Amino acid sequence: MKLSPLLLVPALCLATIAAAQPPPVSAFAALPAMRSPAISPDGKRYAFIAHVDDKVLVYAAQLDNNQADAVINVLNADARALTWANDDTLILLASETQTVHFVARKTESFAPFGIDLTGDLSIRQLGGARAVGGGLFVRGRRLIGFERATGRVLVPIGGALYAVNAKNGDVDEVDEASGFNRDWVVDENGEPQYRVQYREKTDYFQILRRGERGLWQTLGATNMELPELDIHGLDAERELIVGVRPLIGGLYGLYTVTADGKLGRPVYTHATLDVTDVRVDPYTNRVVGAAVEGESPVWFDEDLAKQQASLDEAFPGESPWIEDWSQDRSRFIVRTERDDRAQVFYFYDASTRMAKALASSYPALDETRLAPRSAYTYKARDGVDIPGYLARPVGVDGPVPLVVLPHGGPADRDVEGFDWLAHFLASRGYAVLQPNFRGSGGYGRAWEEAGHGGWGTGVMQNDLSDGVAAVVAAGIADPERVCIVGSSYGGYAAPASAAFTPDLYRCAVSINGVS
Repeated sequence: MKLSPLLLVPALCLATIAAAQPPPVSAFAALPAMRSPAISPDGKRYAFIAHVDDKVLVYAAQLDNNQADAVINVLNADARALTWANDDTLILLASETQTVHFVARKTESFAPFGIDLTGDLSIRQLGGARAVGGGLFVRGRRLIGFERATGRVLVPIGGALYAVNAKNGDVDEVDEASGFNRDWVVDENGEPQYRVQYREKTDYFQILRRGERGLWQTLGATNMELPELDIHGLDAERELIVGVRPLIGGLYGLYTVTADGKLGRPVYTHATLDVTDVRVDPYTNRVVGAAVEGESPVWFDEDLAKQQASLDEAFPGESPWIEDWSQDRSRFIVRTERDDRAQVFYFYDASTRMAKALASSYPALDETRLAPRSAYTYKARDGVDIPGYLARPVGVDGPVPLVVLPHGGPADRDVEGFDWLAHFLASRGYAVLQPNFRGSGGYGRAWEEAGHGGWGTGVMQNDLSDGVAAVVAAGIADPERVCIVGSSYGGYAAPASAAFTPDLYRCAVSINGVS
């Protein structure tokens, strides 16, 4: 099944090569023009978060003509994600930064809000309470699930699970409160089938299963200081799917849980990377796919797998990602991305096999040829291969100034695709190296733990220095013009580089670094 080439013409326009002058700084520094697009269950409308000047707006628009029929100013809250409770009600996950006076610091508070598109478009906070650190939204800041028969959403409030009417804020308790409750799995009807409890003082972790007469029974229990097991949902056979890093191998993957509470068959694992995204069908609450960072999803659902194959064929080299779909799966929103272009969102009609561009996330860069940001591997001093990414200025051969850009975390990871800071620096004539040094996340337990104790003069810092040596030896970088720039952990590594390896660098920039 192929998409009509004529319908991809808007995308081809995005690759137009601009004049020699690079785009202004503001083109890279702007927040994305479109984020978190979501399609309504009936497939007639879509909604997304937009950043316009200094405003954060939620748009709802007709898919057929792309005309906005509702625009909501989010005001002081930081909009993070968007979904539909039903055909005329949106759920917005937003956060606010608040000062906690008794500890004299600021925290970020996350909460779900409902937007009734048939009413006055006011934003109503659901549940009447905030929770610091994502307590209302667990498992990657998302809802527990949906009651599609009633149009309600399932959210935890105060240790209990509630079904919430997003139009008026009315709530009904679905599962009783406990100070130890951390997560739930619900079935296609929104009924809780499993839940997780964790006692921090004793490090006691439990998975409970709902048994006869609705009573909770312990399926498995263990002591663990930092839980590394997540419950994600039920599959098509109603087996419980969990995410865990097994002791052997140490890569985070998806597995079933057997009737006696033990780890069962692998559902999805990757040979070299941790699974970082689990896809759940919002209409059945079932696990239907998974992905690793930087790759298209692998779908367990046959229909979604066919749609993915069609999109891969239509968008070669652009890592098409199915963002959302209508309840009958006839209409989709798809995101594409390349190493030399920012994300572009499409509306794909599966019934007609047509796709049309909706918007680019960075429209000011649409007509600019960005530097390719390619996978790059080099040898550390002990012979270990260090993966990462390298961007080189367009149209320049020979050694150029180099910026080393270590990520934060430190257990984070740079991935393929558009990176506003790396692409900005490359547009100004710099080569940009982004190493996934030992201690980075995403490569399994062994890689992450290899960096423990390795700050400053240890292996994490040496991996950065060895990256500079590698690109200099390859004739890519001028050894007399090297700078290191980082934020968070990278903001520690930058001044540490200046302190411990001053001969390598001409400058070091720390952005909100640890010090």
